[in-house]
Amino acid sequence: MALFHLRNRFISRGQGQSVVAAAAYRARERLRDDTTGQTKDYTRKAEQPVLFSGIYTPKNAPAWAKDRGALWNAAERAEDEHNRKSRRVAITAQDMDLALMDDLTPEQNRRLLQDFIREQFTRHGYAVDANIHGPDRNGDQRNIHAHLLITMRTLNVQGFSPVKRQMDRKELSQWVNHWREAWAKTASRHLERAGHHQTAERMAYSHLTLEAQRKVALEKGDHEHAAALAREATQHLGPKATQMEREGKASERGDANRATERRNHAHREHLSELHRELSNVNGELATEQARSAQAYRMEDAQNPTVGWWQAARARAAMHAQHPANENQPEAKQPEHVPHTPAASAFERAQQPEGTPPPEPPRRRTEQREAFNEAARPVSPAEAFEQQETESRLARILRERAERQRREKEQERQPGRSIADDWLDSQFRKSDEPR
Repeated sequence: MALFHLRNRFISRGQGQSVVAAAAYRARERLRDDTTGQTKDYTRKAEQPVLFSGIYTPKNAPAWAKDRGALWNAAERAEDEHNRKSRRVAITAQDMDLALMDDLTPEQNRRLLQDFIREQFTRHGYAVDANIHGPDRNGDQRNIHAHLLITMRTLNVQGFSPVKRQMDRKELSQWVNHWREAWAKTASRHLERAGHHQTAERMAYSHLTLEAQRKVALEKGDHEHAAALAREATQHLGPKATQMEREGKASERGDANRATERRNHAHREHLSELHRELSNVNGELATEQARSAQAYRMEDAQNPTVGWWQAARARAAMHAQHPANENQPEAKQPEHVPHTPAASAFERAQQPEGTPPPEPPRRRTEQREAFNEAARPVSPAEAFEQQETESRLARILRERAERQRREKEQERQPGRSIADDWLDSQFRKSDEPR
């Protein structure tokens, strides 16, 4: 999975930027800027191949909006027409960079980007110029990314809206956080659809900070990912620092990132050593459990008269004892009673005189009671079941008494009532000697 990255900035005239030139550079095309009369040609820029280039517009947008040059020249004219007070420093477009998934194919990445654009921008009336760039020849081959140029004004049949959304710094920060979360969820959905289940689960919360991601990974039991997230974040180089690094010149951010990478590498080595030790301990525990299970199976095979459920319950009672409570007496383990008939006459003759006769073998109910003495504490479910059993027993006894009373009434002599029976019982009590 590529590292999560979403960067947002604006194309502003006040900074000497032209949205037409920015669109030509990202699409590697040749466009004419009607505002300055200059032609911007970037068709020979091939350090990063353009894997996809397209324009997405709302449903009610005019046909000319599908042309890149016409779209952005119209966006520049809209600022001159509707933003007369600050048209010289107006913001004409929003620029967004997205890191795509190296786990997905180019077509799958295009569909991912298309869904994100439709859900977040074109559905709300904004046009988007999208370009997917491949990795640089001498750079990280996982660096498949997309550039989005988003109009600042909504677009309909009449053209660009005269009203433009104004955002302060706080509102812009909230929107960027919203877009980051939306991108993470959309990418997670497409990764899940492509069969990358673990990557999709990790991508769903990749918009959070590293510390928050590590906390979520630990809660989910993903210790490997949590260990990978236990690192310092590096800084984005930017175009100038990147160009300096490519030319072999050290930059301030590049030096800081290299120092961070060295610390992260040492930390990863330490975590890897801990994980290896943990794997060894887990392997030893698994071996010991396998040996214990084999010993239990051999013991059950040697004592076929004891049911498997009895042996399992006795073992559960033995393991349920708390090891920290040393003063607690150990549960009494029942002795094994071989299922044999009474001692033979020959065996009785060999015993000395005065030896008591051997006890008869205990029945299964007695064995069950002995095993129950060492049983684990009653769980809430078992307590509820016992209450239900007791209530059913009480109901059965109550119904039995009622049935006996009815049978007694039916056997009563004709012409006698319950009052007569009661009087007779009182007379009998008075006649009894005191």
